[in-house]
Amino acid sequence: MEAAGGKTEDVLLLENEFVPPEWLRGPACYPTLSAYTIFRDKLLEKELAVRTGLRTPRFSAVSTVCEIRSFLAGTTGVLKARTGGYDGYGNLTVDAKCTDATLNAFLARGPAIIEEKITFLTEVAVMVVRAANDVRTFPVAETLQQDHVCRQVLAPARLSPALQEKICRDARAIVEASGGEGLFGVEFFVSAEGTVLYNETAPRPHNSAHFTLDACEVSQFGALLQAALGLPLTEPVLKTPWVGMLNLLGTSGGDGELRPLAPFLKAGALWMYGKKDSRPGRKMGHYTLCGTTPAEILGRLDLLQKEYRV
Repeated sequence: MEAAGGKTEDVLLLENEFVPPEWLRGPACYPTLSAYTIFRDKLLEKELAVRTGLRTPRFSAVSTVCEIRSFLAGTTGVLKARTGGYDGYGNLTVDAKCTDATLNAFLARGPAIIEEKITFLTEVAVMVVRAANDVRTFPVAETLQQDHVCRQVLAPARLSPALQEKICRDARAIVEASGGEGLFGVEFFVSAEGTVLYNETAPRPHNSAHFTLDACEVSQFGALLQAALGLPLTEPVLKTPWVGMLNLLGTSGGDGELRPLAPFLKAGALWMYGKKDSRPGRKMGHYTLCGTTPAEILGRLDLLQKEYRV
């Protein structure tokens, strides 16, 4: 692939799923193209999960209002764009009260699937790094969501060791089934009864794992470079008993400057992304805090979350 200035790129590392697969033929690409093509499409990845033996919420491809209403049959579901969705964009919770106009407007955006809306105890994510001859998983992390946007992360997840190991096995299984190499953020729902349901996979560095920059033996970014460059993979273990992360989201009227700044400088690690265009829900930075108990960490993050503007 020829880059700006006529230079030829030997290796491409992807940070999103918005690049058409046909543009990526030529240089080595991480994630590898076969896996990227699957995981950028919510229907293809769900079908792969089923073939791999993972449990998923009930789902179906839909292209008409009639198909949506038939799937719902009086229940609540979530419409999802097959490609291009993130942080709640491209998702719509639907039920019998939704008008035909609302449903048609969503379908007009492009191919979609619908899933049953399930009740769950927590959402979790685990990073899988896969190289030609090795595969490693990062600690399982809880992702604490609000309006389909991750607000906080806690690692390790407050789940039994056996359940965390199952989540890691399932995450490795679907990545290996894709044949892909690179870095993958695999998301699951966990029910109160301990049932694990596959949600989706991001074939790239993932927001839920930014805590690895400060709390693991290797960050998710370092692991991706190791896989892409053919280096031995470092075991990505935690260097602290617990770690929490607060996503710093844009606010109405914000200018990209974090205020107040002082509380974020007393402890922990502050990372700002240099974005000047602030809008509600946009990820402008994150703050990482290590500690000895979940209560200590989450209590501090809750206080900070109430105070800031950016």
